[in-house]
Amino acid sequence: MKRWMHSLMIPVLLVAFTSAGFSGNVFASAASELAKENRARKEKEEKSKRKKTLKSKESYLLFKPEFYAQYQKSKSRTGYLTVEMHFKLLSEDDVAQVEEHGPLIESRFLQLIASQPDGALRTLRGREILRGQAKKAIRKVMKKATGDPIISEVYFTKYMAD
Repeated sequence: MKRWMHSLMIPVLLVAFTSAGFSGNVFASAASELAKENRARKEKEEKSKRKKTLKSKESYLLFKPEFYAQYQKSKSRTGYLTVEMHFKLLSEDDVAQVEEHGPLIESRFLQLIASQPDGALRTLRGREILRGQAKKAIRKVMKKATGDPIISEVYFTKYMAD
């Protein structure tokens, strides 16, 4: 049934049946069913609008500065790592909070790099493991600092290990 028909059907039914002398529970229940369907449809539309609004408010943030770190490549050699990260934020409003707590994020990420096993940073698998650990650690830091994880994803847009 078309949308406009729902809104017109209830008054038309009531007027037609009451003017003809008909009244009763059958017609009242039919009218209430149509009203329930109408409410359910409107609630569904509102939920979909809210979901679209939430998705549109997500944003990306390039975390500055790039990370330059030394790590133990082998027992006698030191390796260097350069990482540039983008964060996917849950809301545009969270950009200021991420920038405010930047030193906490940077410190935790450098600790993560230092804790990696020998040679892990040079492989693709090791990079993905580091990215997953970084996401988890940064979300934990932000939750502790702000009460909300804020960051939904971490992306390495530049990654060079030497």
